[in-house]
Amino acid sequence: MQELLQVVEKMVSDFQLYAAIEFQEPQQLIQNLLLHLKPAYYRIKYGIEIENALRDSVIQNYPEVFHLTKKVVHHFEDLIGQSIAESEVAFIAMHFSGWLRKEGLMLEQTVKRMLIVCTNGLGTSRLLESQLEGLFSDIQTTGVASLREYEKMDLDVDFIVSTIALEDKGVPVVPVFVINPVLNNEDKEQLLIKKSSC
Repeated sequence: MQELLQVVEKMVSDFQLYAAIEFQEPQQLIQNLLLHLKPAYYRIKYGIEIENALRDSVIQNYPEVFHLTKKVVHHFEDLIGQSIAESEVAFIAMHFSGWLRKEGLMLEQTVKRMLIVCTNGLGTSRLLESQLEGLFSDIQTTGVASLREYEKMDLDVDFIVSTIALEDKGVPVVPVFVINPVLNNEDKEQLLIKKSSC
């Protein structure tokens, strides 16, 4: 099934992007996921549920992998035309987790602090905050500030996301990422790449 192969390739590609890692043998992982998702496709399509006894364990022990899997599984959901249960997401997360272990890769668990500077009003600020929190699983938003508020602030954050260019506030230099008030896909990709270097 060519469509399913393309879906799995997108899932693996997005997982690497969101996790800021690169699998050494992505094709092998793609084949493994394909072997799992072929029967899963028909199971879900025809409403046959199977219990994943390890679901809670996966969520508890590998929250980052589970979260990232939930973010990439939409490709599969789009193909089958419905959302999939957490137990099924956990099965897929187990594949990613196993592959991370096999290749000796670790996901960074450090929570980074982010300030949002937005000059486009409260509604846009809240939308932007929601989009950013959905994009990053390891980010704590310290607040949303106007330009005036930012200028008076003592910064205690790892990076700033802003809808306008900001003047440097001196030492220590805090990275500032300038984005559109409503994130587009290019913004998201750039943020994920830049954030991984913070």
